[in-house]
Amino acid sequence: MRHTLLYLIASCFILTLYQPVYASLRNIETTGVVISDSTIEIIIGTTEELRAWVKPEDATNKNINWVSSDKEVVTVRSTGLSSAEIRAEGGGEAWVTVITEDNDWRASCKVTVVIPVSRVYMEITELSLESGEVYQFEAFLSPETATNRHLEWASSNNHVIQVDESGLAEAISPGTARIVARSEEDDNLYAFCTVTVNGEAVNDEHENITEVIDESKTNTVVDEKQVESAETAVEETAEHDKTISQAINYLYFVAGAVIILLLTLIIIVQRKRKTRFGSS
Repeated sequence: MRHTLLYLIASCFILTLYQPVYASLRNIETTGVVISDSTIEIIIGTTEELRAWVKPEDATNKNINWVSSDKEVVTVRSTGLSSAEIRAEGGGEAWVTVITEDNDWRASCKVTVVIPVSRVYMEITELSLESGEVYQFEAFLSPETATNRHLEWASSNNHVIQVDESGLAEAISPGTARIVARSEEDDNLYAFCTVTVNGEAVNDEHENITEVIDESKTNTVVDEKQVESAETAVEETAEHDKTISQAINYLYFVAGAVIILLLTLIIIVQRKRKTRFGSS
């Protein structure tokens, strides 16, 4: 009996130790990997952190490796079991990929390295043009490798000189104005050229239009005065007609009163005559 009890205790002890040992010896394969970002845009010279998670969470081998498709654009180094630091080395695009040691699972992030504009300048800062003359302006960006090289063109006075989106300008009329080239990326970065336009004004059509508008305004004022005079005349005529109508009504009233008075007098005279003859 005693030996049986000792056997049972020993068996339970062995089973208790066997479970964790068996679990540690069992291999749980990797079924995938997830990366923290699928796309990143960073400025040259800066760094960014990426993280990765191996699936399942209890996978036996969680070792991963990081690689860059173009080390001239971006480099990558592991900073922990599941993290890495990427550094922007040059302008362009590159892929940073994490690869599991077990089963070679992969996940990638597209990295775009931006080189910002630091300066906008024009070689010509003063220019003299004749009315009607056309000139192609040119502006430059620094550094030459800047990612966004688009410029926005504008004139400080379109009545003097106009410019299109490519920097092609046309002198309109005498005067002074600035042609400005501004970085699309940063409004604070711009350059300008002061332009003096010589010659006679070619915008006569604009002046004629102004004269027509002024004349139209004058005619409008005259027409309004004529309308006011006509309205006054109509009011005076109506008042006059009203006065005549009142006078005619008064005459009718007087005439009626006189007729009634005369008839009354005739009746009274006739009655007196009858009374006199009847009494005689």
